[in-house]
Amino acid sequence: MPRNVNVLKKLGLLLLLAGCGVRPPAPPPALPTALPVEAAATAFYLTENAPPPGREVVSFPQIDAGLAQQPGWRYEATLSFEGVFARTTRPITARTTLEVSFNQVTSARRVSASVDNDLQSDTPPTLFEAVRLAQDTFLVRDGGCITGSSPEMTAAADFSAGAILGGVQQARSAPRRAVINSQTVWRYDFTAPELLLPGITLSPESRLGEMTGELWVAAEKNIVIRYYVTLAVDNVRLFGGELPISGTLRLEYDLYDTGTAPNITVPFGC
Repeated sequence: MPRNVNVLKKLGLLLLLAGCGVRPPAPPPALPTALPVEAAATAFYLTENAPPPGREVVSFPQIDAGLAQQPGWRYEATLSFEGVFARTTRPITARTTLEVSFNQVTSARRVSASVDNDLQSDTPPTLFEAVRLAQDTFLVRDGGCITGSSPEMTAAADFSAGAILGGVQQARSAPRRAVINSQTVWRYDFTAPELLLPGITLSPESRLGEMTGELWVAAEKNIVIRYYVTLAVDNVRLFGGELPISGTLRLEYDLYDTGTAPNITVPFGC
């Protein structure tokens, strides 16, 4: 009997402890699921290379837009084409190059252009240099210099990359960051339908084919530093040409010396 009494005492003690709120120890809390190393690296890269807030999407209908607010700069732009007259094997090339510099303090602008194409066999290459110094404009062409404010001279001094290259209606952050032409820039991606091409005239039979392109923007200044495009075109008209053409169109634009005011003077020969 004493043994039974001991057992009953132990049972009574356990019931007493349970009534006092004593519980078995709880299991340890579950640890949070660890983020995979690859996902963590990707998240870090995207965060580090994202453009400034509000600049995830950009629009530059004119690729040189926004430069008037900068104190000084210089850019080079090129449009080139190589292909054939549509539905023929007759070759054709075209190339327009442009160099523009600007000094905001002195209200000076210099344009040097070369237009060389064989869209029409009787069209010779065109070379000119136009300089605007405040209210005075100088135009050097065909070995001579003229001054004045005629519509032709005004157009020459205002000739811009946007006039030949156009721009991009909309582009989205890649995201990717780099330093190009001494500027911190972010890359943006776009598609062929988002291109604005002032020199190209499309018809129902026209087609835009394979495209590669890159757009690099100094997002804090809201200006384009680099813009490259290679685009296959079929049955389009270039700069109002009478005959449609097919081939490869290349656009190149680089902005240099941003924030540096160049020394622009009266052109040689004037």
